[in-house]
Amino acid sequence: MEPAPNEPAPPPVYVSPCVTNNGGCGDPALFSCRDSGNANLSCLLRAEQVVAVANHTCARLSNGTVQCWGNNAFGQLGNGTKDYATAPTPVSGLTGVQFLTGGNVHGCALLLGGTVQCWGNNEEGQLGDGTTVERLTPVLAQGVSGPLALTSALFHNCVLRPDATVQCWGINQSGELGDGTREVRSSPITVAGLRAVKALAAGGAQGHMCAILSNDTLQCWGQNFNGQLGDGTTTARTTLVTVPGLSGVQSVAVGAYHTCAALLDGTVRCWGDNSWGQLGDGTLIDTLSVVTVPGLRNVQRLAAGQAQTCALLSDETVQCWGDSSLGDGTNNDSLTPAPVAGLSGVRAVTVGAYHMCALLSDQTVQCGAVSGVLSPVLR
Repeated sequence: MEPAPNEPAPPPVYVSPCVTNNGGCGDPALFSCRDSGNANLSCLLRAEQVVAVANHTCARLSNGTVQCWGNNAFGQLGNGTKDYATAPTPVSGLTGVQFLTGGNVHGCALLLGGTVQCWGNNEEGQLGDGTTVERLTPVLAQGVSGPLALTSALFHNCVLRPDATVQCWGINQSGELGDGTREVRSSPITVAGLRAVKALAAGGAQGHMCAILSNDTLQCWGQNFNGQLGDGTTTARTTLVTVPGLSGVQSVAVGAYHTCAALLDGTVRCWGDNSWGQLGDGTLIDTLSVVTVPGLRNVQRLAAGQAQTCALLSDETVQCWGDSSLGDGTNNDSLTPAPVAGLSGVRAVTVGAYHMCALLSDQTVQCGAVSGVLSPVLR
């Protein structure tokens, strides 16, 4: 129907360019077009998994490839260069990735078929190729077949095998390989006496490891300078020790010098270094045994960074404590859990040395640096 005389015509209906060919963002399974109005488009990265490490981040996409960004001084982005990347860049030749992990300056991926490929710094043999040669693109980790899970720390990696035992390789300065020695291994060695493992976590500035057993108890080994093994001492262990007084463990996160565990009842226990409040008990006092994080309930999973810890709750929100890398827009360390501002619908959270990232329910990724508010990762 035509407008009456002297009646203004209705304004044209705005159709976002995002509705056509995903706004030029490419495969909508990998990048989501977002229109901020007036055809101001951006292409948001979509991922299945995100790993924040020291000064770089990597994401596993739905097509089995990996993209990384950030510092690349040792080739840890895996793109064949040492150039810093401010936006996601593909890891060269890597496909069929089922799980992704990373150390400070290297990365590893578990592939379809049960092999592992790694890239980046290799000074301690952590790439598992039998050498100590730096690799700018992925190489096959030798002697690894059929692992169920993979985890990485500063200069070493570990895999959970189908028989529920664990193999590790790389640096062994503090006994982080758990074989009873301090010998560097550039190929996998079995962790002595470890059986019935159902989950692994690695980390630490010098390296310590923890394993959740089938009876929901926790065993740890490696560096123990601040009591991060939870055995009541500061003695490094080349073989595993059981964390006393801890049962019903569903998730564990290993920081630089501290460790936290989420229990089946939704509460959290932490121990080790507390210089920045990363134990969440309201103090700055280190502890050699487990302490309860007060006021925290309904925790599903944990993530730990250099000196901070974050918890993903059952309502898909995140609370963090410790060093000021909390995404709350302040410079204040938090001695107890505090909500990450504006973050909801979270599927997973990961914490690096100085930044954190969240994978949201729509598969987009948000990251933020120290004291910064999290923002979407763009192509």
